Amino acid sequence: MKRLFIALSFPREIVVKLTELQSGLRGARWVSPQNLHLTLSYIGEASNILLEDLADVLSGLAVGAFCMQLRGINHFTSKGRSKSIWVGVAEEPSLFSLQSKIKNCLQINRIPIDKRQFSPHVTLARLKNMRPEDTAGFIAFNNLFKTRSFRVESFTLFESILTKDGPIYLPLEKFRLI
Repeated sequence: MKRLFIALSFPREIVVKLTELQSGLRGARWVSPQNLHLTLSYIGEASNILLEDLADVLSGLAVGAFCMQLRGINHFTSKGRSKSIWVGVAEEPSLFSLQSKIKNCLQINRIPIDKRQFSPHVTLARLKNMRPEDTAGFIAFNNLFKTRSFRVESFTLFESILTKDGPIYLPLEKFRLI
């Protein structure tokens, strides 16, 4: 069984801009540069047979390439604690369209999908036991962050391999947008 997800990767220049944000917050576990991505759909545990079906289904998806921009910074909370710091995405209907088409394609082919509402973001850091006021200064200082607009020409099916040193995201197959 493999843990799978579908995501966007970023051009090197965008990854460099994101990593420039990764300091100045004590206790943050920063996401390694090679693991920075935007999840389009989490699949979870999948057999090799499902993996083959998934690759076939996704290769038939006809979606146009588009441009997008990363912008803003915030955090997710749970039970009154900050759990992660993330960078947002400037409003881009084509991104939502791509995600919706992937989700519909998976549903039609009876491939299990994540039930959570799509909230496009790039996780910069994971946090443990931090109060929102502990992250407020970092968020305020970096609030105006934005990247240049960049072209999205593909999405990738990844395997997530959990290790004691953190996850490794292994790209299994890249799917070109038209």
